[in-house]
Order: sequence, then C-alpha cells, then structure tokens
Amino acid sequence: MTDPESQPPRRELSVHMISEEIQADVREATDALREQVLADAIRIQKTARLMSHGLVAAVLVTHMAATALLTWIVLANPVPHPGMYPMMGLVLWLVLTTRFTAMMSGRKAAAIRGLVINLLLHAFWIAILVDQIPARMIAGNTMVQRDPLVWLAAPIALYCVALCGMIVHSSMRRRQDQPVTAVDAEAGR
Repeated sequence: MTDPESQPPRRELSVHMISEEIQADVREATDALREQVLADAIRIQKTARLMSHGLVAAVLVTHMAATALLTWIVLANPVPHPGMYPMMGLVLWLVLTTRFTAMMSGRKAAAIRGLVINLLLHAFWIAILVDQIPARMIAGNTMVQRDPLVWLAAPIALYCVALCGMIVHSSMRRRQDQPVTAVDAEAGR
C-alpha cells in the first residue's frame, strides 16, 4: 500500500479559482471581439469612402448628361441664344467639380461655400429652364411661334438628381470624416 504522503498533492479547484479563469477567458474573448469589431468598422469606413467617390462620379456624369440633353433640345428647337445653354451647363459642372475638389482636399469652409453657391446657381438655372418650357414667340430674323418645350423637364430632373447626389455625398462625407474609435466600435456606431 502506498503512503498518502507519497502521493502527489491533489489540486483542488476552489470556486474563486474557477471564477478567475472564467473572467480571464471572458476578457480574452471580449478583447478579441473588440479588435474584430473595430477592424470591421474600419473596413466599412473605407468602403463608404470608395462608394463616396463612385457617387461623385455618378453626380458628375448625371450633370453632364443633363447638359448634353439640354444642348440637344435647344439646338433642335428655336430658342434664343442657344449657345448660352451648353456654356451655362459647363460653368455649373465646373463649379460642381470645384466643390468636390475642395471637399476631397479637406477644405471645409470652401466646400460649404461651394455647396451654397451650387445650390443658388442651380436654382437660378432651373428657374430659367422652367421659364423656357411654355410656348412663346421667338424673335430672330423672323418671328417664330415655338411650341412648348416639355422635353426641358428631363434635363431639369437630371440637374435635380445631381444636386440631390451632391447633398447625399455631403452627408456621407461628414459621417466618414468622423474617425472610428474603439469606443464607437464598442457602442455599435
């Protein structure tokens, strides 16, 4: 028979030791989960930036399409000063690109001014286009009765879509400029 003193000591696990082990495991799992959530939040933020650039391209293409359609309409119909329409479309497009450039380079004050200027110029231009829709007499070498230009509603709608895209881009950009922190990731923001 063996002597009880010669046996290796039995390790008794107390409730306190089990509790400490569980707490350590929970801390380890929480840290790993926190790191994963933060990494996912950063990936989502990068994806939002890429989508933002795609939105800029979509806004600029939509604006360009509106100007091209407007140019086709005014060249196909008797309209006074038909060269004014594509030139104004180009000016508005350049003002829009200037606003996006200011925003992308981090010049917030210039971007805000660009937003206000874009909204005012586009509102002015859309008002002019809406005024051109009804039928009217066109004076040139001869007097011509022009039919209503209901097709002008299409470029007007495209300009409005471009403006909405610019506003959506502004709100997306404002949200993505806020850095993701571990506290935000923990809170699920």
